[in-house]
Formats: sequence, C-alpha cells, structure tokens
Amino acid sequence: MDTNANKIVRRTWAKAAAAHVDMARLFYGRLFKIAPDTRELFTTEMDQQGRKLVATLGFVVDHLSDNEALVPAAQDLAIRHIRYNVKKEHYAAVGASLLWTLEELLGSDYTEEVAVAWTETFNAISTVMTEAAYPPISEVT
Repeated sequence: MDTNANKIVRRTWAKAAAAHVDMARLFYGRLFKIAPDTRELFTTEMDQQGRKLVATLGFVVDHLSDNEALVPAAQDLAIRHIRYNVKKEHYAAVGASLLWTLEELLGSDYTEEVAVAWTETFNAISTVMTEAAYPPISEVT
C-alpha cells in the first residue's frame, strides 16, 4: 500500500482513537443497523468488544508498513472469526461501518483523501482476511 495512504491513516487514527469509547458505540451501532444479523455474533459485553475493536485497529495502523507482522495476524484473526460464524459478506458491512464511524469522529478532517486512504487500507486487510478464511475451492482440495 502506498506510503502516503499509510501516513494519512496513521494521522487520522490518532484523532479517532482518542475518542475510543465513541468509536466503539458508533461503529457497533452502525454495524447492527446496516447488518442486523451481525448482532447475534457478539456474546461479549459491548464495552469489552469495543476495547478489542480499538486494540485491533491500533495494531493494524501500527503495522501498516510491516507485512511480516500484519498479514499473519490478519489471517489468524480471520480464521478465528469463522468460529464466531462471521460470513464473508459481513466484511462489507464492517468496512462501511468503519468508514462511517471515522467520518463521524473526524468531522471536517474526513476528506476525500482520508476516505480513499482508509478504504484502501480496509480493502487490503479485508482481502487478506477473506482469502485466509474462505480460500477458493481449488486451494482447499
């Protein structure tokens, strides 16, 4: 991924992470609104789930330029999510919820450039995760 996008994501993450309680509330509220079937996937108390969300996003942002750490961690997370009944189609709702949440938290700092950088980042991570969790049939046999 492009280093300018990494810089934008890191810069805007600092502001968004400062509002971590609001981030979790906004993110999960939006996710459950646009993909109500995802609500049943969460058995953990939502404050704890919110802390996990922020920690995971923080790890991703901290390791944007370190594929040797980021890729295996994302693959492992995706495989663990299968056990929680996460479906491939849920990733789009998560991405939409994340971008909406960032727009809410960043306000006027959420520019087109920021949207593109975060979309690129999410799409890259999402691709790694879905390929690990749902490999093509030819790779399974």
